[in-house]
Amino acid sequence: MPDKDLKEPEFALTYADKFFIEPKEAKQGQLFSNPIDSDRAFGITRKFSDNLNKLTDEITPKTASENFKYGRTFKGKNSNLALRVIDDKQEIKTAEQFYNALARIKSGKVLQTLLALWAYANQRGNFVFNGIRLSKVMQTLLKPTGGYFTQPQKRDFTEAIQRLRDFEIYLDETITDTDDRGRKKPVIKRDFYKLIDLVGATYAKRSKDYKDPETGEIRFKKGEADESVIIKLYGELLPRFNKGIMRGRLYSRGLLKLDANKDERAILLGFKLLTRFDQLRQAKKGSKDIISDSKLFIKTDRRALIEWADYKQTDETDKWVASQHLTKTLDKLIDIKCLRDYQPRKLTTKDDLQITLYPHPIAIKLPEAEAEAPKLEPASPTKTDKISSQ
Repeated sequence: MPDKDLKEPEFALTYADKFFIEPKEAKQGQLFSNPIDSDRAFGITRKFSDNLNKLTDEITPKTASENFKYGRTFKGKNSNLALRVIDDKQEIKTAEQFYNALARIKSGKVLQTLLALWAYANQRGNFVFNGIRLSKVMQTLLKPTGGYFTQPQKRDFTEAIQRLRDFEIYLDETITDTDDRGRKKPVIKRDFYKLIDLVGATYAKRSKDYKDPETGEIRFKKGEADESVIIKLYGELLPRFNKGIMRGRLYSRGLLKLDANKDERAILLGFKLLTRFDQLRQAKKGSKDIISDSKLFIKTDRRALIEWADYKQTDETDKWVASQHLTKTLDKLIDIKCLRDYQPRKLTTKDDLQITLYPHPIAIKLPEAEAEAPKLEPASPTKTDKISSQ
């Protein structure tokens, strides 16, 4: 929830202005070390998106229960990153409640809102939101009806931002420390980062009292801030995180065109696949060589892809129906230009069926690749990728 002190829009504006000085407008490509075709793609800091992708894949009721024994932090396997649920009111009492809170980050609506914030940051050339109108950010996802967004649309977007505020990540790094006796020894340095730090907001004033429909008691008084709808944002994405010094992972702007209410699985699967495609695109770690989109592909079996698309429960009930759903999801990713193609186009019910996925071109082409026609067959066996192993 917004800070308790921010009761009136006028005070919220004054409060936020103390913390933010509007940076000079920068060109989109200046956010990251790699150039980005802003018409087709936007970037997210590599280290953040890679680890977020791993963590969301590992969040299950079982793993959440195992982590809940040690607090409200979810630690990934073989990772120096963890996801912490901010629970200042101590409302999370059980492992099930902990999982439900964690699962919000896997919601298509919340993930798409996070992507929209990063896409808007790309558009503006900085990660700071200094009095940015909510409607401006919403335009990255939705088309206003008659030039305006409805109140329900604004409430949904505001709620998703509030959900993102409930999460914090931390990164562990081994460093050398000198104790009081001058002896050096390895220690763990832990840094905490909020997914979005919303330090201020502008809200509308309520035009009338709002009564609880069951009790009849007044819950919100006339003249108070309507915290269900943000008018302006004051904050920053991943404050203190060295966001712009590394490569930006490339994500298709098509992900922003999906309907989060209907296409949740396409959003989640698209995010996972595009993350992996860009990892492959960069070739070897630390290499300056970039593999062209025409030579990229991911090869996996049906079983793994069913799990990634979250059709496992459906598959256990009816494999044919699950394959139909998976086909529709993959076709949607082609429609929004996340995928160029997948083979075979007719998916059977065999778990070991090998499926090859090809990305739609979103990276700036290399000079020597300009003349190359897109290929539907793998160019080299060294560039295949098993999703199930990631």
